Amino acid sequence: MQVVTVVREELSEFFILEIVLQTKMSSRGCGQFATDVEKGLFAVLSLSNSSKNLKTNQLKEVCRVLTMKQASAILLYESLSDSKQESNDRDILKEVGINVLESDQVKRVLGQRVDLADVVRS
Repeated sequence: MQVVTVVREELSEFFILEIVLQTKMSSRGCGQFATDVEKGLFAVLSLSNSSKNLKTNQLKEVCRVLTMKQASAILLYESLSDSKQESNDRDILKEVGINVLESDQVKRVLGQRVDLADVVRS
């Protein structure tokens, strides 16, 4: 395994576990985080073409969830929380371009958004 691959995986995991899931973020903070990751981290490590790296794809999807419009994020959270829709979770996620993260992971990320505090019960 190449050193850059190990660094990619470790940094992606760090950003998800230690920054996103430990920090409540405003909508501006979510946007800034996504920009920093996409234009900073991905550019430095040339991650934008790394479609086979699971951790990198997870981080990209975390950024997508963090930067969703509020109404879309609320609808996504409510759809994933509806017990009647439980068997459709994968289809719901695919509709919004989420292919790697699981529904419980998406709900945890949504729980970090301050603008969803009235909807999401972390």
